[in-house]
Amino acid sequence: MAKFSEIIDRDTPVLICFYNKEVSEKDMKTIRDVAFILKTKVYIVRIDISKNKLLAESLDITETPLFSIYYKGELRCDHKNDIESIELIKLLQQYI
Repeated sequence: MAKFSEIIDRDTPVLICFYNKEVSEKDMKTIRDVAFILKTKVYIVRIDISKNKLLAESLDITETPLFSIYYKGELRCDHKNDIESIELIKLLQQYI
C-alpha cells in the first residue's frame, strides 16, 4: 500500500472510508454512489483499520465506519457512522 501521505496529498479531494474487517453493504452503496456521480473528480480509498493498526492509532480512529475527506494533504472533514450519499457528495463538492 502507498504511504498515507502520498494518498492524501492530491489536487483532487480524497474520500477515505475507514472500516474494521469488512465494509457494510450500506457503506459500499454510499461509496459506489459517490464514485458514480463524481467519477474522476474524487479519489476514493477504503482502509481496513484491523490491517493498518499503526495508522488507525496515529489518526486516533476508534470507531467505524469513518468517512474522512482530505484535500491537498489536509483533513477537511470527518464523518463517523453512516452518512447518506447525497450528504457526502455535498461535502466533497466544496473541494472540486
